[in-house]
Amino acid sequence: MAWLERHPTSARFKVCFRWAGRRHKKTDRTTDPREAEAVRERGEETIGLVERGRLAVPPGADVSTSFLSDGRVADRPPAAEAADAR
Repeated sequence: MAWLERHPTSARFKVCFRWAGRRHKKTDRTTDPREAEAVRERGEETIGLVERGRLAVPPGADVSTSFLSDGRVADRPPAAEAADAR
């Protein structure tokens, strides 16, 4: 199960979930509750696919990034690429 938390100062949402006994969280860049809920639902669907064996998390992958990218991205983008994307 995944849930949303809102950052108190930036008002951005974080998608939080538990995987392999650990709590994971990933900040979403949105302040729109409907958009954040859509991201949470997709992440929860991806978790379900992994649990059922229909999708695999690559070894050494960042779990939060992988789950919230619908299983498409294994690692966080390097800082330089992330800055260019803005």
